Amino acid sequence: MIRIWGKSPATKTAVVVCAVIVFVALASVIAVFIALAALKQLNSHISITAIPSFVWYYRYDPMLQMWFGRGFFLASLLLGLAALVMFKNSKSLHGEARFANAKEIEAAGLRSDNGILLGKFAGRWLTTNAEAHVLLEAPTGAGKGVGIVIPNLLNWAGSVVCLDMKQENYIKTAGFRAKHGQSVFLFDPVNREGLTACYNPIGYIDRNDTVQVVDELQKIGAMLFPAPEKGDPFWSEAARTAFVGVGAWLAATPTLPFTIGEIYRSINTGDPKTRFAQEIVDRQEAGKPLSIACVTALSDFTSASDNTFGGIKQSVTTKLGLWLNPYIDKATATSDFDLRELRLKPMSIYLGATANNIDRLEPLYNLIFQQIVDLNTDSNIGEFDPKTQHRCLILLDEFAKLGRVPVIVSAISFVRSYGLNLLIVVQNKAQLKDGADEISANSDVTVIYTPKEFKDAKDISDRLGTHGLGAKSKSRGGSLFGQSNNSVSESEHARALMMPQEVLTMPLEEILIFKRGVLPIKATKLIYYKMEEFVTRLLPAPKVEASDAAALPPPSWVDKAPRDAGAIMPSTAPQAAPDDAAQAAEPELPLLAPRELTDEEIEGPALLDPKALILGELDPLAAIERGDEPVVAVSSWLNQMLHPEERERDAA
Repeated sequence: MIRIWGKSPATKTAVVVCAVIVFVALASVIAVFIALAALKQLNSHISITAIPSFVWYYRYDPMLQMWFGRGFFLASLLLGLAALVMFKNSKSLHGEARFANAKEIEAAGLRSDNGILLGKFAGRWLTTNAEAHVLLEAPTGAGKGVGIVIPNLLNWAGSVVCLDMKQENYIKTAGFRAKHGQSVFLFDPVNREGLTACYNPIGYIDRNDTVQVVDELQKIGAMLFPAPEKGDPFWSEAARTAFVGVGAWLAATPTLPFTIGEIYRSINTGDPKTRFAQEIVDRQEAGKPLSIACVTALSDFTSASDNTFGGIKQSVTTKLGLWLNPYIDKATATSDFDLRELRLKPMSIYLGATANNIDRLEPLYNLIFQQIVDLNTDSNIGEFDPKTQHRCLILLDEFAKLGRVPVIVSAISFVRSYGLNLLIVVQNKAQLKDGADEISANSDVTVIYTPKEFKDAKDISDRLGTHGLGAKSKSRGGSLFGQSNNSVSESEHARALMMPQEVLTMPLEEILIFKRGVLPIKATKLIYYKMEEFVTRLLPAPKVEASDAAALPPPSWVDKAPRDAGAIMPSTAPQAAPDDAAQAAEPELPLLAPRELTDEEIEGPALLDPKALILGELDPLAAIERGDEPVVAVSSWLNQMLHPEERERDAA
């Protein structure tokens, strides 16, 4: 592009007019010679000075007019091509940065019918192609929900998995998606009223297939117990082995629920070192041996020294401590949806943990995203088939809140061919941390809202590039009146397409879009509540019903039935039929025994009846029934048990 730097409008107009005159004159001269050659009048005897007179004399001749017109057209074409080549090669040393025009946007494939909505340009939608990943950089309060999250949830026809910390997205978009045939789920595992869908992360595993059990548990273990970036990886690797071993044992125990919460309880109850070692022997003697992989993993776990065993156990229970929460235990006890069906039937899953809970739920949500990728990129399912499958949009609003999510960083480069699209929302690129380069490189489109920080604005300005800008300088001579040696010089300087200050003050209604292979685009942000296309889709969200999954009871502190082999595996020895009369005459043990432990009972807990709950003189359950606060009642009872001298002093 050629610019006439530093000239006034009148001067620029004069330059353009002169250029046109020169162009026409040159084209006319060339046209005359072409016409003379066509009429066979151009030879070695012709006088150059006689040509103007010849042309003027025969100016009305039809043949001369026809060939002159043809010659003028051909000459104009040749001169135009020459000028184009010359101008194209005369690029500015400081770049030619500019924004893309409508034709270039069209050629870039941003007018698709089934991609991710980005914004508007010239009154028309800007939409990616079907396989694109999108990265949105939008600071707090910039309107990312208004401009891209909610519009896409109200437009995307395939399945959706949405990280929805405010649950605003569910409230505003779930109704429309449900009305159009989608199965809609809100997964809020710490909802105190139990208003959540349920998902068991290991529920999809066929517990009767010992090979699949170990294979899938290894994948889950790698996610739950990642190797440390620094330090000895022994503890994480040993924790994975213990997790796989106990999980495989649990899968082979049909009388117990196959859940992560139950794995936690099995490891954390009583003396697992002795119990699991005995389990291997008891199962073998009962004729129902555990799988070789299970035995190997359990043996590796239980054969460690006491100190090492304690460290491994602590490594496992620390990571699984989330399942100590009864709400989470209940929400992960069964499954209302199957992540393997995301591509097979349209469904919408909203992960609705609030901002104050997202940190502790990070392991569970990361596990869900890990399984979304693993289960939908399995070789048995194959790549995406548009004839029989639906694409799935994984919408990660406030992506940085999830912490380190290595599966997303590694998967973004290949999941598009399996029907998964990623829409990642961060406040700025710095929030991506270690995975910034990988995510940026594999995002087909980056959308940027008006930033707040100067550093971010500077990075955006640098990315937009520069172009040449003319500058005029004047020098004055040393004569008496300063006129004789005055001079004006012009030079070209680099100028950013948008200075950092201009990026910071960019109107909130405008957005910047970067896409591979096309110039940057300045577009208009979508504001869904001002657009009839979206307002008419705001329907009431489906009511979330309380889960009917029973909360699992806390384990007995007595390392006895029902977790021993006899309770799990029916004995092969014949059992005498119970005497109904004797059974009826036998008095039932009281549920509560209001007394302290004896020394013998303390030394030998196996002497205790598992039906008896040993309490002090103050029964906390009775106190609660009388109206005392549960925390106060239990604290008072514990204080009695731990400090009997204070009780005696108070009684005196």
